[in-house]
Amino acid sequence: MNDFNKNTRNNTVAIKRDQDFDFQQNAITIIDQLDLQPLQKQFIKGRWLREVIELERLWQGYRWRYNITRIITIVGGVIVPALISLNINGNHMAAIFGWLTFGLSQIVAICAALEEFFHYGELYRQYRNSAELMKMEAWYFLQLSGPYLKFPKHQLAFRTFAGRVEKIIEQDLQVLIQIGQEQEKQEEQLMDLGKKDDTLPVPSPKIDK
Repeated sequence: MNDFNKNTRNNTVAIKRDQDFDFQQNAITIIDQLDLQPLQKQFIKGRWLREVIELERLWQGYRWRYNITRIITIVGGVIVPALISLNINGNHMAAIFGWLTFGLSQIVAICAALEEFFHYGELYRQYRNSAELMKMEAWYFLQLSGPYLKFPKHQLAFRTFAGRVEKIIEQDLQVLIQIGQEQEKQEEQLMDLGKKDDTLPVPSPKIDK
């Protein structure tokens, strides 16, 4: 392994351990040192690097949404039965706790429905896995290890790297398309329920004579 590959391996370890490091700037610095053509370097910056940064932003955002909805659902699911089991004396206090229980149960149901419809957990895990796969692929490429072990230099390994990056992106898109199709089915089911509700007869008010 040449000196560059050894330095790259050391840089990779430092990158993983440094919590305050600017990922984009350091990645660009490393890419500029590779024995690649300018167009190939531009591909890595414009395709791989931009995709990794976007995936990082997405999975962190969906993790926040997933954690919030899950915490509310779990905590609320524990509190609501406890409130129902309370034996409250007094009409005023009973009414307050009744409305509190009703409101909390609605919040729990809404959070559970939002998480199920928008697939926060599934998207969070999918984006994070894709981001880690993209990073792992780059580390293999930079160090000429794993699937790139047979290549003597980065310029010869670039075509394989580009193809494997596109394969990861393609797999990610297939999962997103599947999630989108599931959301469309859920929307159709909700619309069908709404149509059924519209067809129910509305009772006419009784008029005392």
